[in-house]
Amino acid sequence: MSLIICRFNTFPLLTYLSILPDANKNATINALVGAAFGAAGQRCMALSTLVLVGEAKEWLPEIVKKAKKLNVNGGFEEGADLGPVISPQSKERIEYLIQSGVDEGATLLLDGRGYKPEKYPNGNFVSFLESDIWFLAGSC
Repeated sequence: MSLIICRFNTFPLLTYLSILPDANKNATINALVGAAFGAAGQRCMALSTLVLVGEAKEWLPEIVKKAKKLNVNGGFEEGADLGPVISPQSKERIEYLIQSGVDEGATLLLDGRGYKPEKYPNGNFVSFLESDIWFLAGSC
């Protein structure tokens, strides 16, 4: 059986979600977007790792499409889904870890580094989530 493992944030692999092919697709994708991206991925229970099993791996393009629709802006701005990370140091660490994943062979599906909302060009923003979606494919 094949599987795909996706990393969503830079916490040390605390929270995993395994999705099996018989899961309700729409409900599961909606729930995982909130779990992975809520609070800019900076809460201790943020989804850090997603394991897509079997045919569920084909959902990845839809997960990416849903993540791309998130509105990253000032946290109190109307319609904002995600706000900034907590400090310039956090932003630097996140961007370093994203690059480390790429350097180690991960495929980066979304890259929010360098994102600057028009109203907050000097903010601590990393678009989409704490660490962008990257994945490693494998089989078991």
